[in-house]
This record gives sequence, structure tokens and C-alpha cells, in this order.
Amino acid sequence: MPDDAHIAAFAYDCAVLGAGDLTWLQRRKLKSSAKAKPYESIAQVVRRAVADPSADWIPALFASAESTIALGRPALTEFVAVGLFEGCQNLASHSDVDVDLDPFVALLGPASRGVWDSVIAHWNAVAAEVDFAAPKRMTAESYESMDHPELRAWLQDVYRRMPDGCFVGLADVIIFETNHGGGPHVDKARR
Repeated sequence: MPDDAHIAAFAYDCAVLGAGDLTWLQRRKLKSSAKAKPYESIAQVVRRAVADPSADWIPALFASAESTIALGRPALTEFVAVGLFEGCQNLASHSDVDVDLDPFVALLGPASRGVWDSVIAHWNAVAAEVDFAAPKRMTAESYESMDHPELRAWLQDVYRRMPDGCFVGLADVIIFETNHGGGPHVDKARR
């Protein structure tokens, strides 16, 4: 199967397993619906499901991620790393989110664990090079002052709160990867 087909299959698993049917996708398109979430990433859906004991689809989603990574194709591994793992880790890094990393780690297979760990190592490497004294950076104060729930959900997806409390964002990752020739997600997972 070509990489594009595998990516489509995994993305379909993310959407369909997350809803049990296609209603999640329909709600996403229908912002006027009472259940609509104008901004909701797969990581946000997974976060809600991890807190819900009746969400029995989470193991199937992570099994799909494991089998996708086990194919050994860099584009597929990167898709899972960035599309699922990075978002789950970013969300769990925030103290105001009701889930930590443990429920996710428990679902990882051996191939997934290598990619999961490489995503963490990558963000730590980015953080090591960030100038946190630079003006106009996301701070704990600016994050905490954000009252709008949809904007806060977006910030949780694109910023990671590091253990020291500093925020590292996707712009920092892009600068780091530009300076260092790309991200290590795939290379470290294949070693």
C-alpha cells in the first residue's frame, strides 16, 4: 500500500474510532450544532476519551499507530509522531489539563515507544536552544490569562510546557529543524 493510503487509513482510524461512527466528523463541520467543537484536534479527542472509561476505542487507536509505525516507512512514522503523539504530549504538559502521560504510555507498543521517546527528546533539544528571554514569548502569565476555551485548547496543542515551566512552541520547533536539518522523530525510532 502506498504511504498516502496508509496515512489516510490511520487518519480514518483516528476519526472513526474516536466517534464510534462519523458523527464526530459531522459535528466538526456543523459548528452550529450544540455538540460542535470549532477547534478540536485528535489529541483533544483522545484526551477526553482517556478520561472516559466507556471509550474502549483508545487501545485500538494506539494499536493502529503501532502497526503503522511497524511498517518502517519514515513518512508514516512522522505522521503518527506529529499527528498523534506530539499532540498528546503537548496537551499532557499543561497543568490545567486533566490527563498526564501515563495513560498514553501504557498503550504504547515497542515501535511506538521508540517514536514517543524520540518526540520527547526532540522537544527537549528544541527547548535547550530557545532564548526564553526574547521578547513576545508565551509565558505562564499570558497562558493563564487566556479565558477563551477554544483558544486555550489551540494553545495546548501548539505549545508544550516544559518541566521548568517555560513554553516551547511550534515556531521554535520549525526554527530548530531549519537550523539542524529536520526533526529526529523517524531517525531515532528506526535505530
